[in-house]
Amino acid sequence: MTPITTADRRQALNSTSPARGIRPMTRTVVVIALVLVGGAIGWTVGGSRSVSYVSTASMVINPLPGNPLFDDSVADLETLQTEAQRTRSDAVLAEVVDQLDGAVSRSVLQRRVSVAVAPRSEVIEVSYGGGSASASATTVEALAEATLRNRKQRASDSLTAQINELTAAIDATKRALSKADGRPDEQRLARRLVLLNSQVRDLKDQPLSPGAVIGVTTTQVSSKAMMGVSTIAGAVVGAMVGLWLLSWVSRRSRRSKS
Repeated sequence: MTPITTADRRQALNSTSPARGIRPMTRTVVVIALVLVGGAIGWTVGGSRSVSYVSTASMVINPLPGNPLFDDSVADLETLQTEAQRTRSDAVLAEVVDQLDGAVSRSVLQRRVSVAVAPRSEVIEVSYGGGSASASATTVEALAEATLRNRKQRASDSLTAQINELTAAIDATKRALSKADGRPDEQRLARRLVLLNSQVRDLKDQPLSPGAVIGVTTTQVSSKAMMGVSTIAGAVVGAMVGLWLLSWVSRRSRRSKS
């Protein structure tokens, strides 16, 4: 019977080692498989996290004093774009933050709010993207309503300032009328007084209709960029796991040989 030498034992041990069973082609297949699995997981996770909702509120605006669009004669694109930017003003954003009880911050609104003027119309479209359909719709509607209230407040402030000026002129005219010397002056001052009072009445009777929200729509969107990044990240992690696994098997093989 032939005695078993130390070399024979090592050969037998190496033949049963895990590393001996993994050929170069098999190693490549393992790495590729893990890359595909990691990419699939990354794509799934990225897809679930990249879904968002964009809500758009359409509002038609009316000419109002104290605002860029104060008359139909200035209803050009530049004026409407100036009106549209009112939605992104600090005053409007601060009101929306308070109205929503801090559910969204001013900085988030500044990043996610976009405005546009619908072609050949006096319709302004306000859009906002959020994580849920209800939240984005609520936020964009609050933005549109706050914009209209801001327009109405500016108009009210403008009318109040004009009325105050006219009232001061009325008081001055009354004082001059009381001191008028001669019929011509009295008639002239009396006519001026009638005109000023008429202007005050017209301003007080002027309706303040800033416009109205005519519709809110919500669409679901997904970020292809986010899904791509997640897929690549998953593939890289899969490759790293594969290489680590092969390195671990190789170390075990070397230990078994020694």
